[in-house]
Amino acid sequence: MKKARLLTLLTLTLILILTLTVFMGCNKKEIKVTSISLKDHDPEVAIEMTVGNFERSEYTLVVNYESGAVEEIDLTEEMIDEKDLFLLYQIGDHDITISYGGQSYTFKVSVKRDSFRDLAFPENTIFTYNGEAHVVEVDGDIPANAVVSYPGGNSFVNAGTYEVVAIVSCDGYVTERLSTTVTVERATYDMSTVSFFGKEVVYDGSAHSLAISGVLPEGVSSPTYTINDKVTQSATDVGEYTVKASFASNDPNYEPIPEMQATLRILPAEYAVKGVGVVFKDAEGKPIADAVKVYDGKAVTFDLDDYSKLSKKVSVSFSVLDKDGNVISSSNKNTGIINAGIYTVKVEFTLADGHNYMPIEPIVSTFEVIRAEHPPIENIRFESAQATYNGKSHTVTILGELPEGVSVRYEYYQGNVLLVDEEGAPVESVSEVGIYTVKAVFTHENGNLGDIPSVAATLNIKKAELSLSAVGFIGASSVTYSGQPYEPKLTTWQESMGSDHDILKYGPVKYYVLDKDSGEYVEMQANALPTEIGSYRVSVDVSVAEEYQSRYILSGNEETRTVSKQFEIIEAAA
Repeated sequence: MKKARLLTLLTLTLILILTLTVFMGCNKKEIKVTSISLKDHDPEVAIEMTVGNFERSEYTLVVNYESGAVEEIDLTEEMIDEKDLFLLYQIGDHDITISYGGQSYTFKVSVKRDSFRDLAFPENTIFTYNGEAHVVEVDGDIPANAVVSYPGGNSFVNAGTYEVVAIVSCDGYVTERLSTTVTVERATYDMSTVSFFGKEVVYDGSAHSLAISGVLPEGVSSPTYTINDKVTQSATDVGEYTVKASFASNDPNYEPIPEMQATLRILPAEYAVKGVGVVFKDAEGKPIADAVKVYDGKAVTFDLDDYSKLSKKVSVSFSVLDKDGNVISSSNKNTGIINAGIYTVKVEFTLADGHNYMPIEPIVSTFEVIRAEHPPIENIRFESAQATYNGKSHTVTILGELPEGVSVRYEYYQGNVLLVDEEGAPVESVSEVGIYTVKAVFTHENGNLGDIPSVAATLNIKKAELSLSAVGFIGASSVTYSGQPYEPKLTTWQESMGSDHDILKYGPVKYYVLDKDSGEYVEMQANALPTEIGSYRVSVDVSVAEEYQSRYILSGNEETRTVSKQFEIIEAAA
């Protein structure tokens, strides 16, 4: 239709141009044209064009006049014969003649078919199934008289992938073949109204299951359930189960429905043992009151007091533990309780289908075997003793022979204070002056017998006596005047008394001189004794120094003793 309108318009234009030319030519001064040609054109080379697409504006007519003048004018349609104009719409090779000023010029054209432009399928050719047809068509600048055909069809309803071919044909155009892929994707079922929840139940011997809730979309069948990947509807025993619900649909236009998953937990039930206890019996089978007895070398047995209160599904086991938690026996008829000590009897229960029940709390009972009294130890003595301080160690020990397996150690006390050495261990002897309580502590290896009572004695270490009988003055009873103080010399005769009795070693010495006028002794320093000629009586007091008073006393139990000597200072010979 577009081409028909174009031909009509061209015809009318040509008639108008020819009329105007004739009219104007009558008044124009006649100028003689000698030749015409197309500028820059080789007449032997055909101009290629598509149907009806000769672009005049691209060509210039060169006019040569008789005067020698040359003029370039635009090529117009009125310069081309009408029949040649129609050849421009005919496919093939043609000679086209231009006429101007009585001259003509022929050039060749090669008219070819035109090509469709901007033809394409829509960019989006992916649809989702909705039960309706999805149509795909070629879009672009398609002439009105063009024919578009789809050999394989271009309308699709069901899900799938399709190849679509479009053939576009029109007179004067090269036939166009286009193709695309159309995808109708599967729809998805709306499962928002369907729920699948897990649950927890306590084992009761019944079967338990899970099920979906809500309304299934149309076309979806009831689900198939699996438990731990096994096709089954329910579970009975304790455990954690993964339950899956699988949905099916026969409509291939929908995506498979994802399975739903939930957890079923069957929790263990509680089995309580009630009204059952442990009874202890002696060697004669008599119950022992308060679960306590004194060691007698005989075994203690035990058992449950009432089995009738237990289910037949329950089995019983016993174990005996010592005070440190060590298992010393494990049997239903136990004789492990013999020796002195504290025992724990543990009664444990097992159910035949125990995996479906929580562990049954064991029954725990305690039994004590008290140590028997140890027989008295005979034929021994532990007597008090006395000693005099001499700087050496003193002890008090048991006299007699101890029974086999019995040993003794000694502890020394002053008041209620236990005496220990630098390392904190009890001392084994003492040496200092004092009154000590000495305990004889007995131990034995028989754990079934009680402790042996300790016995005590007294150790009295007295102070040593320092006697003045061995102290005296040495030297002459008279000295010659020298102007120097006279200092009498003392001795202790250590050779006979021993160094530990050296009184001068343990106490200070004080000098006294008898005052003739007062008749009393006056204390003097050693460097202030008499120096002048005369007769004097000098005495010395000897005492025990404070630092030694805890170990020594002067004989007679007095604090001091005095030794005197009469002497004189005589005149020196002339």
